[in-house]
Formats: sequence, C-alpha cells, structure tokens
Amino acid sequence: GGNNSLEEDARVLEQTGARNQPVILVTRGWEPPTGELSDFIVDARDHWPAATLLALVPLADEQGTALTDAGLLAQWQRFVDRQGDSHLLLCAPREQDQP
Repeated sequence: GGNNSLEEDARVLEQTGARNQPVILVTRGWEPPTGELSDFIVDARDHWPAATLLALVPLADEQGTALTDAGLLAQWQRFVDRQGDSHLLLCAPREQDQP
C-alpha cells in the first residue's frame, strides 16, 4: 500500500498468502483508515486461505498520537467492524490501557 504500485501490492499478497501463516499489517495509525486499505484487505482475502488471521497494527507518530487519541482509535475500530471479517483484529491499546 501507500506509495507501492498495484503490481507490488499483488506480489506481496501472493508471497504472503503462500506462507499460510497469520499476517501482521502495520499502518499509519495517526491517519484515519482509508478506502485503499480496505481494498487491500479485500484483495488479500481473495488471495489468502479463508482462515488467515490478519492483525491490523496502527502505529503511533513520534508524539504517540494514535495511541492516545481515543477518537482516532475509535475510527480504527469502526473501520475493522465495517469489514465484517472475524479474522481481522485491531491490535491497539484499549481505552483502559491509555495513560
């Protein structure tokens, strides 16, 4: 994703799916999730075995924004919920874990 071409994305999906293991997808957590990310996840599901676990990890910026901004974290949770994918997990601190 990001600055990669669609061909690069397709190559990554093929290589990753061939391993038949859980996948960790690291994203820019300080930005809201995008349609491109949703498209990537849909494409991944078309290439990977159905039960592949996908852990979505939104990273924080240098100030820790994604980890401390409850509104932004809620956007990520809504994004995951909208995907309707029981094998897609959001790996981020829960509100009670916030400083």
